[in-house]
Amino acid sequence: MSANDEKKTLAQDPLEGLLADDPQMLEAIKLVINGATLADAKGISKKQLEGLYAAAYQVYQAGDYAKAEAVFATLCLLNHLEKRFWLGLGGARQQLGKHAEATQAFGMASMQDLHDPVPPLHAGMCFLALKDKKNAANAFRQAVIVAGDRPEQSASKKQGQAMLDLLGAPLYETENAQGA
Repeated sequence: MSANDEKKTLAQDPLEGLLADDPQMLEAIKLVINGATLADAKGISKKQLEGLYAAAYQVYQAGDYAKAEAVFATLCLLNHLEKRFWLGLGGARQQLGKHAEATQAFGMASMQDLHDPVPPLHAGMCFLALKDKKNAANAFRQAVIVAGDRPEQSASKKQGQAMLDLLGAPLYETENAQGA
């Protein structure tokens, strides 16, 4: 292969050039790029993931938040599309006082289900622990708005509204209030 041919190959797919000596990794990355999870790419079954989730939940319930964090982080790596895994990771980090990291995990959980007010509620509590009232209020607003008038979400809506009231923050901000 001439130098020009090699440059064309690298320009067409830089991953192939970088991972030419590791075809398994290249294949796994291509699967993930095309929408698969790392668990899919590595042949880890849903049953195995559920077993790992059960173990993570059990150690979380037992109060071993450091171990729960490690297992939930592994689950999130294996399947970045599962809301429960991100909620577990966020909860463990929140219990460990890693509030900034917890907000990131709760943000990922929110992205998996835009209609669930629980992740923004938890994120709001973490922002309060960080003394970030602006982002806390925004998270609580999101929770209230996402909960809407759905009866099954009334408790989350009430909690979000109570936190906004406690902060003295309105549900809807005007542009002038945001710019001030």
